[in-house]
Amino acid sequence: MKNVIKISIFLLILIIIFMFVSKILWLKKTPTSYFFEEPKNSFDVVYVGASNANYHFNSVLSYDLYGYTTGMLCSDAMPFFAIKYLIAESLKHNHLNYMLLI
Repeated sequence: MKNVIKISIFLLILIIIFMFVSKILWLKKTPTSYFFEEPKNSFDVVYVGASNANYHFNSVLSYDLYGYTTGMLCSDAMPFFAIKYLIAESLKHNHLNYMLLI
């Protein structure tokens, strides 16, 4: 009985430690990180904006209807002054035909 209690306490502590370590080491990908993984000059249009850019723009539909390849530079709760720097980064990465600001 003593060994069962010791093993269960050990497993409980191990699970708690694993939960904290996995939260620290988990890297969440954002649409911005996918943008910079693409080859240079691969986008015709860059969509720059806050979190609504993820939900209100369909890049697959844009490609099907108009033939534009679209990249997104957006993040949750993006401050307004950050848009200037995202535009500069997108122009370094791509020669763009259009840029949509939302």
